[in-house]
Amino acid sequence: MKNFTPRFIALGLPLTVLLTQCRNSALETEAAGHAAPIPTESNGKKPVRLQQGSVLKTSHYDVNRIWVKGTYENNLVGDLLEPWDPAELTRLAANLRKDGDDDRRMAELILRAAADGDSRFRYLLKKPRPAAGSELYLPLEAYDYAVNGNEKALDRILAEHFDEVKHGRSGDSPAVWVLGYVNEWDRVKKAFKTHTPSGDGAGGDAQYAFWLKRRYLYPNNPDFPKDRRQFPKE
Repeated sequence: MKNFTPRFIALGLPLTVLLTQCRNSALETEAAGHAAPIPTESNGKKPVRLQQGSVLKTSHYDVNRIWVKGTYENNLVGDLLEPWDPAELTRLAANLRKDGDDDRRMAELILRAAADGDSRFRYLLKKPRPAAGSELYLPLEAYDYAVNGNEKALDRILAEHFDEVKHGRSGDSPAVWVLGYVNEWDRVKKAFKTHTPSGDGAGGDAQYAFWLKRRYLYPNNPDFPKDRRQFPKE
């Protein structure tokens, strides 16, 4: 992920406005946390993931290649096959560096927790939210949606995506990266049909990585296309 100038700095938002946004976000989370069902994964059950199958030698769009070291697919999303350590996320959250050096790793772990529906990190949502444009902003929104069912959190991720599209920066955007971990397809599908890959190939990589991630993380979603060639057409 590239380094992004925090949106509140770029727009010159007053500190009082930023604090109001953080407070409203916390209230939304609190309300959603009481109403939304907790995913089964957070109730002690192991998440269901795609099981390795035979590699199709004639296919360039074979999800089973993610298990084959050195392939394009493994390079894109092979890290998902490795277990993640909740204790590492706990440690990073307790000792966040002011220079932001740990933010990228923490963002990755938050997204893994979101994909697993691991509700142990809800306390992170009660802290003041990072400003829009920061490394942790969208991952925390994804986590909020995953464990609390907070639709407004998904609204904010999609709003970032549409803003990137509007300004021609949707190719390899943070929103596309984060949406790959969000187990929702109806609204995300509509958003993805507006995703235009950038000319340098990064956008195509982002779309392919998105499809591979979804196929691995949520194999039982009947609506998500199992054929890469049908994505994102469906």
